[in-house]
Amino acid sequence: MSKPQLQKKLKAKRIDDKSFLNICRSYIKSKYSFYTISDSTASELPINAFSYNQNKLFKILKSASNAKILEEITNDLNNVSSSKLEIEKVVYFAQNNIYSDPKTLEQIRNKVYSKLPFEIISLHQILLSLNKSSSLNSLTLVPRNSLHDLYSSEYSYVEDEQSVISDIFNYIFNSTEKIVFERPTEIRLQKLMRKINKNFVDNFAITVKNMFNVNWRYILSVEAYITDQIVIDDRHILATYNKIRNEYIMLAKIPDYECPVNDPRHIITIAKSIIPQDKSHSETYFSSANAIVLYFFEMCDFGNKYEGEQLSFIQQFNDRNK
Repeated sequence: MSKPQLQKKLKAKRIDDKSFLNICRSYIKSKYSFYTISDSTASELPINAFSYNQNKLFKILKSASNAKILEEITNDLNNVSSSKLEIEKVVYFAQNNIYSDPKTLEQIRNKVYSKLPFEIISLHQILLSLNKSSSLNSLTLVPRNSLHDLYSSEYSYVEDEQSVISDIFNYIFNSTEKIVFERPTEIRLQKLMRKINKNFVDNFAITVKNMFNVNWRYILSVEAYITDQIVIDDRHILATYNKIRNEYIMLAKIPDYECPVNDPRHIITIAKSIIPQDKSHSETYFSSANAIVLYFFEMCDFGNKYEGEQLSFIQQFNDRNK
C-alpha cells in the first residue's frame, strides 16, 4: 500500500474512546514511571478524571469547541481547588492536534482564571513520546494497524489541517502592523451560487464554483477554526481579515471593497500572499489559504453584494460584541 493510500485509510479511522484511553494510560506509565498511578472512580475525585497519582489528576478532554473546553477546564480547576485533595496539577489529554501549538495553549491559559496549573497533551505529542520510549509496537489501534503505523504514516509528514490554518492566521497577525452562525447547507449554497454569479460571468463563474467544490472541506475547517478562535483571541482573525481586504483593493485598483471580483485569479493571488514564505510549496497550506480567502468572500467581506445579502463578517462580529 502506498503512503497516500495508507494515509487516507488511517485518516478515515478516528481513534475510538477506549483505544485513546489505553494510549493515554500507556503514556502516563511511560512518563511517570517513578510514581504510583491509580485508576479512579467517580466517587473518589472532584472531577471525572480516569487516573491520579500523589499530586496529579489525569483527564480526557471531550469538549468539541474551544469555548466549551475553556468552560470545562475552568469548572474542573475550581472544583479541584475547593476539594480536600492536595492536587498540584491537572493533566488533560486531547485527540485534537491543535493543542500541540504553543500559541493556542498560551491563549487558553490566558482565558482560564485559576491558580491551579494545568497541561493539555495532544495525541501527536503522546505518539512522539511513546515512539521515543519504543512503546508504540506494544499497542494496537485497529486490526493490522499499530500505533507505530499511525505515527510514521500520519504524523511524520501529514500536516494537521487545523494547525495549518492556525499557522496562516498567526503568520498574518505577526507580520502585519497592528492596525458564526450555523446555516442550513442548502440555503447556504443557494446564497453562495447567487453571490458567485453576481461577481463572475460565464466560465469565470464556473471556475470559482469549482474552487469552492474542491476546497469545501477546508472551508468548513476554516469556519470551525474561526468560530473557536474568535472566543479566545480575535486579533489574528481581524489581522487576516484586514490583510485580505487590503490585497483585494490593490488588485481591483478601485478603493471599494464591494466592487465585483471578476477575475478568479485574484483569489489565488490573495491566497498566495497569506501563506508563510517557508510553506509556499506546501499543497496543504495552499488549499487552506484558498479556503480562507473563499470563506471571507462568501461572508461578504470583499466583492459585490446582491440586494439584501447578509452583513459582512466584521459587521456580524461587531454586532455580537456591542
